[in-house]
Amino acid sequence: MATRDTGTEENIKSAAKKVFFVEGKLNATTQDIANEAGVNRTLLNYYFRTREALFDQVYKEALSALAQKMNEVFKAELPFRQKVENIIDVFLEDIITYPFKEIFLISEINSEHAEIKKSHEPENPVFRNFAIEVEEAMKRGEVNRIKAPYHFIINLFSLMAYPVIIRPLNEKLLNFTKEEYDEILKNRKSEIIELLLN
Repeated sequence: MATRDTGTEENIKSAAKKVFFVEGKLNATTQDIANEAGVNRTLLNYYFRTREALFDQVYKEALSALAQKMNEVFKAELPFRQKVENIIDVFLEDIITYPFKEIFLISEINSEHAEIKKSHEPENPVFRNFAIEVEEAMKRGEVNRIKAPYHFIINLFSLMAYPVIIRPLNEKLLNFTKEEYDEILKNRKSEIIELLLN
C-alpha cells in the first residue's frame, strides 16, 4: 500500500485555503484547487475524494487553529482591557489573512447539511466566563454603557468582522484603494477600544 506524502497533502490544503478563504471563490472546483497547488486533479482526488471532503478538512483546520488561539486569549489571566486588546489582535490577524472565511461560515451555517448544526454544543464555557468578566468590568465602569454582557461580545465581534466581510462594497462606496483600506483595518483596534471601553 502506497504511503501518503504529507507534504503534497499539506500543499493541496494550503492551496484550497487560498482559493476558498483568501480569494473567496465559493464555487471553486477541484481543478481550480489542483491548478493552484500545481498538481493534477487525479492526485488531488487521491488525497481528497471530493471537493466537499477537501473543503470540510481545510475549514475544520482553519476554525480549529483560530479557536485554539482565541481560547488561549480568553483564558489568560490579564486585566480586562489588555484581554480585549489581545482578542482584537488575534481575531483581526486571522480575518485579514482569511477575509472570506467568515462568509463561508455563514454559508455553512445556513446550508441544510451544515456540520456546525449537527455538532452544535450548548453555550461555550469560554464565552460564558468571558461574559462574567464583562459584567465585572461593567460594574467597575470600564465598559461603555450596555444592557447586558452578551451585547458587548456581539458588538466586539461585529466591529472586528464586519469591515472585513463588507470590504469590497466599502472600497467601492467610499472610493478607497486597497492600500487605503488596509490602513483603515490596521487602525481598527484603537477605534474598537474607544467605542467599547471607557
